[in-house]
Amino acid sequence: MAIERVGNLQFEAPLLSIEEKIEILKQKGFASQSKEIKKLDERLRDLEEKIYENLSPWEEVQLARHPDRPTLMQYINLIFDDFSELHGDRLYGDDPAIVGGIASMGEKRLMVVGHEKGRNTKDRLKHNFGMASPEGFRKSLRLMKVAEKFALPVLSFVDTPGAYPGVGAEERGQPGAIAMNLKEVFSIRTPIVVVIIGEGGSGGALALGIGDKVMMMKHSIYSVISPEGCAAILWKDKKKRLKLLQLFV
Repeated sequence: MAIERVGNLQFEAPLLSIEEKIEILKQKGFASQSKEIKKLDERLRDLEEKIYENLSPWEEVQLARHPDRPTLMQYINLIFDDFSELHGDRLYGDDPAIVGGIASMGEKRLMVVGHEKGRNTKDRLKHNFGMASPEGFRKSLRLMKVAEKFALPVLSFVDTPGAYPGVGAEERGQPGAIAMNLKEVFSIRTPIVVVIIGEGGSGGALALGIGDKVMMMKHSIYSVISPEGCAAILWKDKKKRLKLLQLFV
């Protein structure tokens, strides 16, 4: 099956071209199992394998940030039979960048928490592109402790370029909130499974990235800092991110 894409990444242009040809044939009445479409499908699969297995470091970063990549809420809607979202850190407010709540899968119940980036521009602004503030980290820790109290396993989804670097977040204790997560989550006595579903950057990712089992989806990334952030520190210019990534080739 072809990967759905919007074709906004340069290296995906050849794939988009083949998909457009398939769509044109379908509009003309060709059946999905017709010789013409099957030939294009086979060509598409071969090209996908060739492209996605030979990506440069920067292309890997782009794919991890792909706008069509599934978000936390999409995973929740696809995996679980029911989800009851819980809000607030009980100290300051609620942070939409972190979504969490109790989910059910058949007779199994568990606590789900993670970063939500949003699907469109309005949604991404609402969720601050998955960049959490102190109240978001405190909320995630609160929910994990609730899970411990009721003996619920925790499933943590990580997808963020990093913690929100705004002045307000710093004033409300951003470093302390992340540090508290790192300290407290290690002692939580309930199973925690972490999945990096897209981008795992810096302490913003690590605050939700401590678990008994840590896994990564294909073409996801997990790093101590974003390429732009590292380039800004080393060369005072985030545009030099490509120079940084060349060091890993």
